[in-house]
Formats: sequence, C-alpha cells, structure tokens
Amino acid sequence: MEYRILIDEFKKNYEIDTTRSDQVKLKHNTGNTIILLPFVTNFRKNKENKDYIVNFSAVLGELSRMLADKKIKDKFSKEVLIIKLIEKVNFGNEQNKSSFIDIIDSLFYDSNGNLQIFHPKVYNYITAEKPRVHKKIAQFIFNVLSSRETKEILKDKFASKPQNLLYKLMLESLPELQEESSKFESYKYKLYMPFISELFQKDLETMIEDTRFFVDDFEKLIKYYYFFYVSQLILKLNDMFDADIKTASELYFNLDFESTSRTRTSYIKGWEVLKGNEKMLFPHINCLEILNHRYDEGKGPYSYIELKKIICEMNSQELAALDDDIKEIIELYKFCIGDVVWEEMNPVEDKHPNPVLNRIYELYKCIYFQFTLQRKDRWKSYFEWFEEFCKANFLKTRGQLGYTLNITEEYLIFITKLCIPKGDKLRLNLLFKEFELRGMWFDRDSKYKIIEIYEKLNILEKKSDSGDAQYVKSIL
Repeated sequence: MEYRILIDEFKKNYEIDTTRSDQVKLKHNTGNTIILLPFVTNFRKNKENKDYIVNFSAVLGELSRMLADKKIKDKFSKEVLIIKLIEKVNFGNEQNKSSFIDIIDSLFYDSNGNLQIFHPKVYNYITAEKPRVHKKIAQFIFNVLSSRETKEILKDKFASKPQNLLYKLMLESLPELQEESSKFESYKYKLYMPFISELFQKDLETMIEDTRFFVDDFEKLIKYYYFFYVSQLILKLNDMFDADIKTASELYFNLDFESTSRTRTSYIKGWEVLKGNEKMLFPHINCLEILNHRYDEGKGPYSYIELKKIICEMNSQELAALDDDIKEIIELYKFCIGDVVWEEMNPVEDKHPNPVLNRIYELYKCIYFQFTLQRKDRWKSYFEWFEEFCKANFLKTRGQLGYTLNITEEYLIFITKLCIPKGDKLRLNLLFKEFELRGMWFDRDSKYKIIEIYEKLNILEKKSDSGDAQYVKSIL
C-alpha cells in the first residue's frame, strides 16, 4: 500500500504563504485530517469554558441523548412539569394538592431547582444554557468510548418502567423526547486505544445490572473514563512508535486523606508524569495532523502505531519517496517559522532502525522546539483544558509538593464496585490488578490505607496476612 504526504493539502490547511514578508508564514490549524482531543488553544481567552468542568452533568445530558438518538425540542420548567403532574392526580382538596407539590419539590429537585436523577431516562433531560462546549466533550466521549452495544444497553435502560408510582408519574409528565438522526454515528474523534473502550463497555454492563448503582454513579463512570482515556493518550503519544496501546501505562494515585512526600512512588509517577508531558501534547497533535495529509489506499486517519506498521511494510522505493516528502515538509516548516533560530536546535538522534521513522521523529522535534521557544502559551492553553478538569476532580494540593493525583474514599468504593460483580468476591492482589487495568496504580503505603478502608467496611476476608489469602467482597 502506497503512503505519501499530500504537501499541497498541508500548505492549504496550515494556510502557508511563502510569499509573505511575515516571520511566521503558517497557522497550526489542527482537526482537518485527524481529531484526537476536544481541545483548542484558546482556553485562557475563554474562561467561561470552565463551566463544562464544574457542570459536567451537562455533558452527561448531551451524551445520553447521543446514545439514545434523542433530542429535546422544547425547554421545560419545574412549574410546567408540576402542572402536568397535578392533571394526573385527584386530590380532593387544595391542602392535599399543596402537600403533594411540596413532596415533589423536596423529592425531585435540589436546592438550585434542578431536577434530580431518579431514573436512568432523566439523564436525557439535563441541559445547559450554552451547550457548545458540553456537546464537544460529549461527542468525544461518544466516539472513543461507546459502541453500538453501548447504545442498545442504554436505550433499554432508558425505556425501563419504574415500579415506584411517583417515579412513573414523573416520567410520564416529562416532555416527549424526539427522535434524532444517527448523525452521531459518523466518525469524528480518532479512537487511539480500543482497550479502554472495551473496559468501559464491561464496566457499564456491571452498572446497568443495578439501576440504583447506575442512577447514582453514572456521572462518576463518565468522569473517570474521560480522565483515564485522556491521561493514557498523553502518555501513549509521548511514546510515539514504541507505545503499547493494548494496556494502561503506570500512573499512581494518592488517597484523599493520606499524607505523601517527594520520595513516594505516588508522587514521582503520578501527576508529575502527566504534568511533565504537557508541553509535548500539542506538538504531537500537530505532528500527526501533518502526517495524515496523505494519499493511500487505506481508510485512515492513522496513529503513530498504525503509521509504523505501514512504513515497516513499504519497499525501498516507497520509503525513499516518503522520506523525501517528510524532508520537504521539515524544510518548509522551518522556512515558515522564521522567528526561531533553528541552528540552536540540538541534532536529532536516531531512535529507530527505520530511517523514515527517524525522519518523522525529526519533524516532531522541530514542532516541539519552536513551540517551547516562542509559543508556550499555545501548548499550555491546549493542556489546560485537561488540567482544569483534573483540578476539579482528580487532583489535590499538598503544600510545597503542589498537586498530586487523588482518589477520594467515595471514588475508591465506586471503582471497587466496578471490579467485583454483585455477590462475588476477589482476591486482594487481583483487585489491585483490576485497578491497574483501569489506569490506577497505588504504592505500598496507599495499599495499606485501602486495606484499612475495606476492613472498616467489613468487606475484607482474611485467611492470613498474605495478599493471596485476603478477599474483598462485593459492595453491591
């Protein structure tokens, strides 16, 4: 299969004009050939985008409607819903009606007047005033985590009838959802790590078995898997052609209530690892964007791993032609970025036996070099979308140490529920392996604290002090 880079398309999408007198003659326009993340480089200019972090429930509303192929035609209010409810009930007198309204208000609405989730279908009714960012995040999650099986499972759950009469009346009083076309089925975001999508499917099926579990913790599932996927993508991109995209890379967490130090594995191999990769993320996004301006007989777009497979199967003539393409791209890129002293860039050492892979690595290093010198605000702003989400959900400040990856006891119990099916039990050592499958590592000190939590909850069976002879019982 021939694979060549369409240099004219690259020039067009990056708005290259070599006749201009400007020092910078191109724009780093991504998302034309491959879309990996729902981020842009203007987070600092749009602080209102933080709303999607705080109000992640709005993402769930958009995602649920995508999965159900539904849309809300008209907005509805608490007052309209209560009027519809009242029409369905015979009260006898005004006092009973007033008491009924008070009960509805206290049972189904929070202090801010938002409808509480009491049934899976209610997720479809969560909306936001400015849904653009929420839709973007939801589309990303839909593309990289869900499948047709996911849709069928959730459609059945949304359509289920509650036994509780009051719940039933509430659902019947909600406005009818309209059918939406299957436009969300079309490809958009590139799935880089299928193993995470498969794990998500497995954990969702576990949740679906218990309606209360799903209603209470669906948001936790989506938030964690959003973090899981993005954090692993950052690590895999930095490994480029050597990445293992079939299993999770090590990433260590601290428990919310424990102390830590600079010598702890949980500090050294936790947030510090992700933070250390922040400056590399946007250069990788651009490198893959450029490489996917391609002509070939395949489908694409391609990841580094897929490109490696294609390139390693090429004959010498094809390799030489592709190498010429990338050399031309590098020369053009350097010429168009004229505010950088390229002579100051360190020589790029060969990392692979294949010369074309080394040439791609050189392209990446050129992109990385100019961003770290002249356009730091761009890569910082791109990473900040994820960083702010982590601060709101999975990070904790620890004095002079700064931030560390953090899991609360509530979240630990949630992940434990996912790992151990209802009515079952699992060896402690195997449970920690299940955590690691889901991208969550704990060092020795944290494991001791986790054991104490399980003992407090009375779900730990000890036959000896050995991890092989300790079992954790299902919490469901």
